[in-house]
Amino acid sequence: MLYCGIDIAKYKHEATVIGEAGAALLDSISFSNSKEGCEKLAAMFRS
Repeated sequence: MLYCGIDIAKYKHEATVIGEAGAALLDSISFSNSKEGCEKLAAMFRS
């Protein structure tokens, strides 16, 4: 199972993916509060 942690802010957010053991599986990303930012987040899961 994978978990996604997202730190929500007003303009920019941070997200990372961790595995069941609690280790980060991907580098965290910063994305904006916009359609483009949401597309960046979705692309993280496709990679």
